[in-house]
Amino acid sequence: MLEVTVLSLFIFAAFAGSLLVNVLRVRRDERQEKALADLLAGCSGQPAVALVRLLGDPYEIEKAAPGRELYIWKFPPAVLLPRGRGLLILLATIDEGCLTSAKWKRQL
Repeated sequence: MLEVTVLSLFIFAAFAGSLLVNVLRVRRDERQEKALADLLAGCSGQPAVALVRLLGDPYEIEKAAPGRELYIWKFPPAVLLPRGRGLLILLATIDEGCLTSAKWKRQL
């Protein structure tokens, strides 16, 4: 009977530990995404140079049409953002040198 109780406690502890790790990972990802949203909130309409100063050089710049570019950043590394899981990709649309829209996605 003691063995069954100890085994049950170990199974419960493993399950609880796994659940706790997953909750902490989700919170870290949410914190990173909130920091990125706060950072981008004040950048709309600002020159692309200001965004490059904040985030560093983009990973890639795609020319879409005359006067329109797509700046792509891949995190990590990110000095200003908290750590998160996987790869966070930021896509910023620049029209005539100013930020018009930005979106991001996470790849695990």
